[in-house]
Amino acid sequence: MVIAIAAVGESDTRCVQTIDPAIMTAVFREDPEYVTEIIQLVTRSLREHLSHDRSLATWPPPVEGVFLGAEQETTSSDIDDLVRRAGAMSTVFCGDYLKTRSSG
Repeated sequence: MVIAIAAVGESDTRCVQTIDPAIMTAVFREDPEYVTEIIQLVTRSLREHLSHDRSLATWPPPVEGVFLGAEQETTSSDIDDLVRRAGAMSTVFCGDYLKTRSSG
C-alpha cells in the first residue's frame, strides 16, 4: 500500500500522505487512528530527513515494514502537480484528498 509520495525538486521537496482519512476509517475499521498515527510518523520522518538531506536513498524508515518504492525521474517543473499525479496513480485510497494536500 502506498502511504505517501515524496518528490525532490531542484529547489523544493514534498512528502504527502496519499490516503484520505475518511477512507482510512472504512478500510481500517478496528483502529484507524493507530494506522493514521503510523502514517503521520513516517511522513513526518521523511519530511524532516528531506529538509536536511535531499536524498531519498539515505532515509532510515522509522518503523519496520515501511520502505521506499522505486525512484522515478521526471522533467516536470511543477512539484505540486507531480505529487498529485503520482499519488493518484499509486493508490486507489486517495480520493480527492491529494487535491488539497500537496502544497507545502
